[in-house]
Amino acid sequence: MILCVGDIVPPSTEKAKVLRRIIFFIIFLQICLALGKLYYDMWAGVAEFTSAFILWCAQAQLNYCNCVIYIFFCLMNTFLIVVNFLTDIQNKVNLEQLSNDGRNQFLLQAISMTFYIVSVYFTFQAYKEFKGIAYDVYAATTNDQVLSKSNIRQQLEMHNFEN
Repeated sequence: MILCVGDIVPPSTEKAKVLRRIIFFIIFLQICLALGKLYYDMWAGVAEFTSAFILWCAQAQLNYCNCVIYIFFCLMNTFLIVVNFLTDIQNKVNLEQLSNDGRNQFLLQAISMTFYIVSVYFTFQAYKEFKGIAYDVYAATTNDQVLSKSNIRQQLEMHNFEN
């Protein structure tokens, strides 16, 4: 199971099932966004594909840590887009003066920023749900171990009293 590529863990709650479907849709949109970014900047497209893969790993294994990594990537990209927009404002760049490629790139960045904000929201919801599932599994196994140890102790105490 390198990089969480392996067995797909089925979600145990109804909310996790819904969030998993939403994440699949986000992954599809991210791949479309990556294809658009490949036209202007190869490395930005590769970064989008990497982010989509990290999100796929998060939903496949219900891994809340990968959700955090994905959220960090999206917030970092949003910050870079905001800096780019503010630099354009500082330099008094007019949209009418841009070429068609410049306008298309501006539009792609605006769509990307909107996409990142929405995907961070739903990924955070998935993070909370996946972490809750992980906590429930941990609590159940811990309680089983405590109960089994206490049952063994009770049996030993009963055995000692009988002798």
